[in-house]
Order: sequence, then structure tokens, then C-alpha cells
Amino acid sequence: MKKKSQLYIFEVLLIVFSACAPLSTTKQPIINPSLLRKTTNTNDHFDEKNILQKKATNLLEKEFKPITNKKFLPPSGNKNDYFSTAVYYWKNPNTKDGLPWIYKDGEYNGQALKKTDHSNYYSTMEAIRDLSLTYKLTDDIKFAKKAISLIEMWFINNQTKMNPHLNYAQGIPGVSMGYASGIIDSRAILWIINSIPILEKSVYWTDVNNNKFKEWCSDFLDWLLESKFGIKESKSKNNHGTFYDLQVATFATFVENYDLAKNTLENVKEKRIEIQIRPDGSMPEELKRTRAFMYSTFNLSAYFHSAILAEQYDLDLWNYKTKTCGSIREAFDFVLNNAIITNDWNYKGKINKSRIVGLLQIAGEYIDTTYLDIQKEVLKNNKLKSISEFYYVN
Repeated sequence: MKKKSQLYIFEVLLIVFSACAPLSTTKQPIINPSLLRKTTNTNDHFDEKNILQKKATNLLEKEFKPITNKKFLPPSGNKNDYFSTAVYYWKNPNTKDGLPWIYKDGEYNGQALKKTDHSNYYSTMEAIRDLSLTYKLTDDIKFAKKAISLIEMWFINNQTKMNPHLNYAQGIPGVSMGYASGIIDSRAILWIINSIPILEKSVYWTDVNNNKFKEWCSDFLDWLLESKFGIKESKSKNNHGTFYDLQVATFATFVENYDLAKNTLENVKEKRIEIQIRPDGSMPEELKRTRAFMYSTFNLSAYFHSAILAEQYDLDLWNYKTKTCGSIREAFDFVLNNAIITNDWNYKGKINKSRIVGLLQIAGEYIDTTYLDIQKEVLKNNKLKSISEFYYVN
């Protein structure tokens, strides 16, 4: 599929790698172009470059903690193991000890998550992402230096790095020490993978760093493929399954296991699209949630980035459909038409129009430029609360 030449705000930058690339190209596949866009300063609604630079400047002075700096140990007793509780689980009000925790769909237990690695982990991953993009936009080395120091802390330094598994992610007190659904947390590491083509231009990103980070990613990929949790998550029929495939394909591409990446993306057709998307474009597993719009756009973000990566392997996921299922584009149109254009969204939860902005950008670049005109109208009436709502879809 050919990309449209006319972009509204950002251009997609092709990042050339020195390593041998897959197929017949001389370039490594672009994993997530959201982080590789550059501002053209044509948006009347906010100055995206200055907003991001201000945010990143504040991050320079912020002290970040390694995964080993925590009060509550995971069940293993190893501080290097990632540990979190399930985001929608709460203490049981009907028992003295609060166990077992109970499920409340859509009710985010932020206080509990602050006591685990979850909050520290996400804030650090977001910081690396934002610092890297700011370095790309400004060419100011101090942003790269800070981002690289955080990558070293979390993935390279033997004393402080996170162990390459999620055995204790999103555990449910009184039920399990960890849960397969916790694998959704590692999608944030994809932001770091996508930062490397930017950061490797800095003198602070060394060959040693590159090799050790690739080794970490390779070990984590093995865990995704071989662990009990990974195998279970691969069978998920909602957004968790979609994100699992995106992670496997992205990690595999990064460590140059191109056959695995291509096969994973090819299987998205039967394993995900045919099961998840109905002929009218609706995604029942997401629509039944108490936050139907959020989960619909969340799942679409995984599909979009999978489709983008698939193009690098000469695969078209955008338009794949059968008599019994709709395409990714039709799934996006279902959400866009019902929630934004006609305002006829008959499902639970609020509609946050900012979540559609990033998807419209990608759709405009990869499907049809008409989506950029729609994006312009959405931006005109809905100013963004965060720069990340534009740059990143997650």
C-alpha cells in the first residue's frame, strides 16, 4: 500500500539502520512511526514542539527510581522482578482481610498500583519516550543523555535492571501471584524500542548499550513465546491478544528474527481480525466493556501499528476481510461514525475525542487523506489535554 504524500501535521521519517534488513529492502522495518514524526508547526490549536520540549525539560530535573527501589517485594523476593496488581481489582469489602480481591470493570485502582512497580515503570517508560522525541525535534543532546541513562537503569545495569519476564504482573491478591493479562504492561517497552533509532545518533548510545538491550529484548521475547502466561495471553480474544501479537512482532523485528515477525503478523488475519471484527466493523469484546469507546480505540491502536509494521513485510492487514468479518478500516469507521460523526454511540462509558486524534493521523497517512480533514475538525472543537494524546496511540 502506498502512503499518501500530503500529510497534515507530521511527516513519517524513514530511519536507516546499519544492520541487514529483512526481505529485499535495505532498511529495518519502521516499528512505530508515532515517535518518528517531526513537527511542521502548522497546527493552530497548540504548538506541539514547544509543549513537548517544556515537558521534557522538566523531566531532566526529575529523579527516577529503578525497579529495585520499592518497599513491597514480589512473591519471588527478588527486587528486580516486576510486580503489580490487576488494575481493576479491589479489596473485598465482605471479608476481614479483604481477600480475595474482586473485579470492578473500568474502576481503576490507582492507589494500589502506586504501591507496586506499575506507576514507577510507566512514568519512566513515558519519560524515555518523550525525552527521545524531544531530542529528535530539537537535536539537543541533553535530552538523549537523560533518556539513555533511564534505559541503562531499567534494562542494562545488572544491579538495577528489570528481569526479562512478567511473572508477577497484575496479580490478584488472594487469587494469583501474577496473571497472563499483565503482559499488556510490556507494550510500553515498545516505546523504548522505537526510541533506539533516535538515540543511537547520540554519542551516549554505545554498542555495548545496544547489544545488552537487544539481549534483554531477546530474552523477554523468549519468555513471551514459551512461558505459561505468554501462551495463555496469545489465546486471548480481545485487545490483549491483539497487543500480544504486536509485541511479539515488534520484539522479533528488533532482534532481527524476521521470520517470526512476519509469521506473527500474517496470523493476525485469522487469529484476530476474523474473530474480533464483525462485518459491520463492530468489535463485540471491546463494546461490552464499561469503557467501550476507550477499549475500542485501544484495540484499534494495536491493529493500526500491527498493520504499519506488516507493510514492511509486504503484508496488507488494513483491508483484510472475509464474508464473516470486517476489516481494520471498517472497525475504525464503525467507531468514528458512531462515536464522533453521528454521535450515536449506544454503549457504556464516556467518549474521549482526544483518543481518536492519533488514530485519525495514522489513518490519514496509511489509508485515506480524508481522515486528516476529519482530524482537523476534531482538533478545532476539542483541544488536547496532553501532547501525548497526539503523538502516541496507546
